[in-house]
Amino acid sequence: MFSSDRRTSKGANVTQKGFSISDSQFKLQVDGMAGRPSCVIVGTGSPTIFVALASRSVAGERWHQIACSRGNALLTVAVDGVKPGRTAIPSSPSNW
Repeated sequence: MFSSDRRTSKGANVTQKGFSISDSQFKLQVDGMAGRPSCVIVGTGSPTIFVALASRSVAGERWHQIACSRGNALLTVAVDGVKPGRTAIPSSPSNW
């Protein structure tokens, strides 16, 4: 669950595993002043950053449920049970 009091900023991480420059990375963040959640995935040694950005905001004074998922060659971000953002990813990368 995530609650924002309208003071969102660029790259406000909710959770992160790894660091994209030297390792693989998977993270859930709330991006920019608009407060749009996104899921990010990067493979080890890969210059490609895959981002699934939600089309709806979580900025405001109420709680939201946000989640990332990976499957069927898609990276998806969900907000309050609705999946307003997704992007295609390799189906079986060897470096994740």
